[in-house]
Amino acid sequence: MNSEDRIYDIVGARKKGTVDLSVNTNPLGMPESAKIAITRGMELYAQYPDEKCTILSEEIAQHYSGISAKQVLCVSGVDDAIYRIIFAQHPRKALVLAPTYEDYEKALRNDGCTVIYHFLQKKEKYQITETILDSLTNEVDMVFLCNPNNPTGQVIGREFLSRILDKCQENGTILVVDESFIDFLDESEKYTAKGLIHTYPNLVVLDGFTKLYAMPGLRLGFCISSNEELLGKIFAAGQPWSVSIPAQIAGIAALQDRKYLKETHELIQTEKKWLLKELGNLKIDVWGSCANYLFFPAPLPNMRQLLEEDNILLRNCENFVGLNGDFCRVAIRTHQENEKFIAAIRKRVILGEN
Repeated sequence: MNSEDRIYDIVGARKKGTVDLSVNTNPLGMPESAKIAITRGMELYAQYPDEKCTILSEEIAQHYSGISAKQVLCVSGVDDAIYRIIFAQHPRKALVLAPTYEDYEKALRNDGCTVIYHFLQKKEKYQITETILDSLTNEVDMVFLCNPNNPTGQVIGREFLSRILDKCQENGTILVVDESFIDFLDESEKYTAKGLIHTYPNLVVLDGFTKLYAMPGLRLGFCISSNEELLGKIFAAGQPWSVSIPAQIAGIAALQDRKYLKETHELIQTEKKWLLKELGNLKIDVWGSCANYLFFPAPLPNMRQLLEEDNILLRNCENFVGLNGDFCRVAIRTHQENEKFIAAIRKRVILGEN
């Protein structure tokens, strides 16, 4: 086996021709500007990285207006931020939604925290409603919200977020809002919590480059908060030099590439509209579609296994608390990939295979 084959083995590359709809990263792939910047910066890689990610923090602050660089903490991906926040605060009891991203619970339990669930209701298509306010008691030290929620694709508006924050602040509860998918929305400013940090020192907003900029292998994310003391604790809870020089260079280049963002929004909106129409023609009711993925009840039993026979991978939701294998999450990809998905699911639905 030659060295190139070994390199692809490192990441467990899918076999050629596989359409992977299970991973919801940007279908455009990493920005070319970021790839070029990484290559040009190669002479720097023999040095230690800037531990505080000074230039990258300044770029993030400039990208999201109204935020200063000292309110930004760069980390090695959003998961790194999740673990750091928990290890910095050691919450005794934390609230998570069900269903939602499973690593909140995993990280909390790793630190010995008691996890309680706020179960979203199937009859409400797993939308977050005002009933969550009743779960925000003064016994809860920390709350995790994913907005848009993963895997359901439902989004919370800023007004409702403010009400949740008011309740958390009244109880001395830290609210962590994970916005890994929010920049896929055309009007993300209507939903983002980033602008609320000045009003709520108990708020920490997480975001990253894995999903929007399709660079999961570089591991790059960040926290935003007006609570500089808390950010200091989060920084101290992690390893030194956690963000590599290639990751910092790629992040700076990606943030400066406004054309890439425009092309991303155009592609996602165009393909989402087409997919919703095609799935509707098959009588498949999509429950959540705010982000770059679709969430819906599987039209057939064993849907994931059936589509794997056609070399199409999707995410069934059996490992999410509050869901089972009867639901699917499908990433929005290129038109060619989406066409293959629709053709395969149409064949299965028409045949009525089970």
